[in-house]
Amino acid sequence: MNNAYDRLPERDTPVRALMRSATEHSDRLLLRTSDTEWTHGAFAARAGRIATGLQELGVRPGDFVATMLDNSVDCAATWFATAVAGAVHVPLNTALRGEFLRHPLRATGARFLIAEGDYLSRVPGASDGGPEVLISRGPVPVGGPRPSAYLAELERDRELPPVDADPSSLMGVWYTGGTTGPSKGSMLSGNQVCEAAKSALRLTKRTADDHLYTPLPYFHFNATATTLVASVLIGGSATVADRFSVSRFWPEILESRATMVTLLGSMVHLIAHMEDTEEMRLAQGQLHTVWAIPFAPELIDIWKNRFGVKTPGGAAYGQTETGFIASTVLGEDVPVGASGRETDLYELAILDDEDRALPVGTVGEIAARPRKPDVMFKGYWGQPVETIACFRNLWHHTGDLGRIDEDGWLYFVDRKADYLRRRGENISSQELESAFLLHPEIHEVTAYAVPSELAEDDVKITVVLEHGSSLTEERLCHWAFENVPRFAVPRYIEFANDLPRSPTGRVLKRELRDQHKVEQCWDRERAGLDLPTR
Repeated sequence: MNNAYDRLPERDTPVRALMRSATEHSDRLLLRTSDTEWTHGAFAARAGRIATGLQELGVRPGDFVATMLDNSVDCAATWFATAVAGAVHVPLNTALRGEFLRHPLRATGARFLIAEGDYLSRVPGASDGGPEVLISRGPVPVGGPRPSAYLAELERDRELPPVDADPSSLMGVWYTGGTTGPSKGSMLSGNQVCEAAKSALRLTKRTADDHLYTPLPYFHFNATATTLVASVLIGGSATVADRFSVSRFWPEILESRATMVTLLGSMVHLIAHMEDTEEMRLAQGQLHTVWAIPFAPELIDIWKNRFGVKTPGGAAYGQTETGFIASTVLGEDVPVGASGRETDLYELAILDDEDRALPVGTVGEIAARPRKPDVMFKGYWGQPVETIACFRNLWHHTGDLGRIDEDGWLYFVDRKADYLRRRGENISSQELESAFLLHPEIHEVTAYAVPSELAEDDVKITVVLEHGSSLTEERLCHWAFENVPRFAVPRYIEFANDLPRSPTGRVLKRELRDQHKVEQCWDRERAGLDLPTR
């Protein structure tokens, strides 16, 4: 069954793949949890039964169905059920609240929301841009909104015949952090989801005999495509943990019997430097592949020598909008710092500000355009101006700076636009600033990235308070716990009398970054304030 992905249809959808796997791999394991196992056949049947319940509740082909679910088999089955019903899926980050949550619900006009019961209290009412129909997974706390139905009640005793959507049809809208404005919803086809899954299979050399473990959330395109859909495509299996935990990582590796793992770069760092445990010793050599982006070169030897992993690493560059623009195959010799080379899906270029191709080795904006149909997103939902700007001169502009060497290796250099990335989450600085400006004692605020001891960024805000305010950094941090997603809560808070500006009045964030000194500003971690768990 090796290289089964090379025999897959050239154009495909996740629903077609699910129907094939239910027939060809009916009794093979698909998903393993701590207390149950689901075969391909049983899982497909469950998705069909939930789709029947959604249809009876009023979901029609083309309707937008938003979800706000923790990792679970329920979440995975619901993702497929919306597609079986022909609906457009809008997966939402479970940490969203306030305007961060209101924006995608209002923008898509999603009539239906399926959410964990204890998340429903955050959801705006229908008159405020929220959904008309609330479906709860689990009990709703006292005082929370009354759902129209419970997910457990939706599952019928018959399966809805799947809507056989064309591979080019809109399957879902994935919201990612905007650069300077609100988060943008990337419109993805079923074919693009499958192509991203096939790309991940090729670059990790995964086979149907491997068991993949990941703690990445289903609401991210990464986990959905490269774990769930990829497993369905090849008749493979996976364990998707409910969330990432350093202390639970090795026990869950042992319990799941995983042979491969996909992580984030920050997770790779934390596990590499954790203390020895008995479970770590017992799992020595169990994993043959660990894939993460970015994977710092100095950590590769740690994973090989300390944990017995044959092939740790990860060299690829991509976005939700595109999947993998550049990649390599795990185990291939890759120059230090390189993110891969051009793939058969995309033509790659480095452009100047007037969209002229730059010479080899010159830093400019990373741009790409597809070589095949329906491998790239269709644009940003409800944002035609942003879509046209992104596609100008027939190139997809990534907003990132990079260079390509004489051998075709792509190197990521920096972010061209002003956004932040923390623990795998893109954060719009504008969206974060707008949230903090709702605090009555804040006059001005600017949000920006500062270096982290782990991969990616830490978030810092510099605040100008209203005259006479007695607000403290700690009180402001507690306010943030209730009003912004936990992944966007700043680590550093600094109060200032004013903000540095250019002659045109633009805040000089680079100057603030250069002036950043950890010991001179309030640090949430040093203060001992832990982020909320939900």
